[in-house]
This record gives sequence, C-alpha cells and structure tokens, in this order.
Amino acid sequence: GPPVITSPRWISQPSGDQLARAYPDRALDREIEGVASLTCTVNANGTVSACAVVSETPGGNGFGRAAQ
Repeated sequence: GPPVITSPRWISQPSGDQLARAYPDRALDREIEGVASLTCTVNANGTVSACAVVSETPGGNGFGRAAQ
C-alpha cells in the first residue's frame, strides 16, 4: 500500500481560536469531548486532499465533520 506519514512536519497549525470555532455546536452545548480520525492524501507538493472520516467518538456529534 501507499506509505503512511506518522510524524508530519507541519507548515502551520490551527490556532486555539480556529479550533474553538470549529468545535461542533451540538457537542459544545452538551459539554461533550470527542475524537475523530481522518484518512487523507498527501500530494507530492505537500498539500492535503481527499480527506475522509475514518471514525469519530462519540458518534453523531459532528467531530468528524469538524476535523475535516
């Protein structure tokens, strides 16, 4: 299969404010924490595309969509 990147070097990362804005409203209202896993294609130029949600816990609270 294709190589898997396990320790990426980030060019930039989201700020705390950006993360707070992306947090799912439904989970925020219910004070729920969650986790999401994505699979993405890293192109030769370093850009990321074709991200898809692999899993989210707890389900149905929008963490997968927020991670994308």
